[in-house]
Amino acid sequence: MQGVYAKTNRPVRVLHVSNTDFFLTRLLIGKMKGLVKAGYEVDAAAPDSGFSGELKALGIRFIDVPIPRKISAFRDYAAYRRLVGVIREGGYDIVHTHSAKAGFIGRLAAHRAGTRCILHTAHGLPFYEGQPRLRHRAYRFLERFAQKRGHLLLSQNREDMRAMVEFGLEKPEWILYEGNGIDIEEVRREAALAPEGGVPGTEGRRVIGFFARIEPVKGHRIFLSALRELVNERQDVLCLMAGANMGMEDGYARRVMDDIRELGLERFVCCLGFRDDVIRLITLCDIVVLPSEKEGIPRVLMEAMALGKPVVATDVPGTRELVEDEKTGLLVPYGDPAALAGAMGRLLRDGELASRLREAARLRVEREFDERLVIGRLEAVYRDALERGARATPGCDGGTACKPY
Repeated sequence: MQGVYAKTNRPVRVLHVSNTDFFLTRLLIGKMKGLVKAGYEVDAAAPDSGFSGELKALGIRFIDVPIPRKISAFRDYAAYRRLVGVIREGGYDIVHTHSAKAGFIGRLAAHRAGTRCILHTAHGLPFYEGQPRLRHRAYRFLERFAQKRGHLLLSQNREDMRAMVEFGLEKPEWILYEGNGIDIEEVRREAALAPEGGVPGTEGRRVIGFFARIEPVKGHRIFLSALRELVNERQDVLCLMAGANMGMEDGYARRVMDDIRELGLERFVCCLGFRDDVIRLITLCDIVVLPSEKEGIPRVLMEAMALGKPVVATDVPGTRELVEDEKTGLLVPYGDPAALAGAMGRLLRDGELASRLREAARLRVEREFDERLVIGRLEAVYRDALERGARATPGCDGGTACKPY
């Protein structure tokens, strides 16, 4: 089996570290399931907020590590100390971190624990175009600092790989393409089994789906401004809005709700909160929208495209690697409500355009964004890193936590 050391017949032990158990179960579970199937012994560490049951059902051991989402010196240090202990006790061959905060703490902790292979996947870089300059520089410094303790950087999209090189996060030979994908068969099976109806007010309406965490980077307030323009043109639209707040931006969530009232959109927006049946909601939609400021490779758009739903999204890194403007969807500039309203209106009016885009999108997802391809890449990275071992590099302490190759 690929996940077993040939000489000792011992399973390779892998720990995935994230800043939420929701992230693990929503975005990483398919990859972890594939690794388990290949013979790897997979554990996962994140704060426990009630979403870890699905991991345990697959035989993936879940470890509660309270990594705070906001910066807090005391709590961050406590999470670091806790994670060092977890890694040492687990004797992991590979520690694989995800998201900016967990990636920073996780790489430092794995280095301290002497882990043989330390990998980090960027699900969209924490610094990006349009960000305030001081914050941009601070995040770049922190990423470079953390990666000096890591071995390999993986990226979900090629544009971020170029940025990693440009800003000196890592040498090009230690930056690898992971990509992102979905279990297309499972998505379509779930959609086929979804009960009809169940969301009041959708009958006789053109339904727009917006499914994302309620936080500023996802662009909810920009979307609502665009929706206000759209309903001036047509009164038959309804937006299904669903997403977890995760307790990070409560003030922002309140502002989003205030915008709905102040813009007079109560009749045109159905706020569903967190939902674990997003596939079912997608089946109710005429179009799916994602007006975010940055992405890795957005899962919800892959799911919508696999189900033949036309998509409108912002022309930002990650998203534009998935959506080709005028070919597999429509792209608009970030922060432009008028352009977003125009693109949504165009898809709702032009059935021929919507049909052409949905067919091309379905084929693109099948060809390039099948999760099996991603799992195969990940296994290849793991095998190569473990087989080559580690060697000392400038700035390394000469122990096991040094650059591979």
